[in-house]
Amino acid sequence: TSNIVWFKVCQTFFIPKLISYISGSYLLSKSQFRQLLECSSFAALSSLLSRTPYVKYLSSESQIPLKCKEDLANDFFTLRKKTVQPLTLFLDLISHSYMINNIYILASELATGGAELNKCHALGYFQGLDLLRSQHIYKISELTTFLQSSPLKIYMGNFPAQLSEGYSDINAIKFLRALLLKNHLEYFSQFISRIGGNTARNLSLIHI
Repeated sequence: TSNIVWFKVCQTFFIPKLISYISGSYLLSKSQFRQLLECSSFAALSSLLSRTPYVKYLSSESQIPLKCKEDLANDFFTLRKKTVQPLTLFLDLISHSYMINNIYILASELATGGAELNKCHALGYFQGLDLLRSQHIYKISELTTFLQSSPLKIYMGNFPAQLSEGYSDINAIKFLRALLLKNHLEYFSQFISRIGGNTARNLSLIHI
């Protein structure tokens, strides 16, 4: 069954993606790559890549990381739609760590008077972030209620009731993030242990 699933993923995602990269001239030649390594300014980089598909990333220097993350997220979520369990959950768990950091970033911004979604990572975007920003949710009591209806509710099992007592808003948000990440790591560890085999052996080395 796993071989059939892998074959379908290759046929519907990886092979078409590779063909699009080759046919679209995304693969740089050795000469272009050597020139790329020698670029010392954004202007030189723009000139070198102006006749390649990478020109779409070059609207401004500050936009390059954002556009790269957006493309990464698009490929990631396209792949996720073509998966079955347990790979679907595995990919969800990867995105959950980015969701936790995005909530921390937005809540911290709101607590200090700002709120910019472009500071969030595209791999951790979910519709609830728009609600978090529009309703200015950053108080711990509001955040914990919000999280109960989010994809992160599975990490909310053992939160202390007194979390908001004796902490500033910022410190409470930091504490909340730490607890979410701890519970996420434990959940991920249990998940890969259940899968077993090479997956558990290899990921346990990475996920210590």
